[in-house]
Amino acid sequence: MNAANFFVPSFLKAISENSEESFRSIMVEPTPGVYTFEMFQPKFCEMLMAEVLSYSSCHFFVCK
Repeated sequence: MNAANFFVPSFLKAISENSEESFRSIMVEPTPGVYTFEMFQPKFCEMLMAEVLSYSSCHFFVCK
């Protein structure tokens, strides 16, 4: 598996550099104390959501 199929380039770069600066460079603070950053490729998000929806619609899924 190729990590670039799942993660956006900016996230992979921050991980590979592994420094506080590299992580800060991809983070945004939209409100005090809340940090966001892009992590997953849009196609991966679509596939993940399809799996979640498929699993939750399965008749074997039981909430307790």
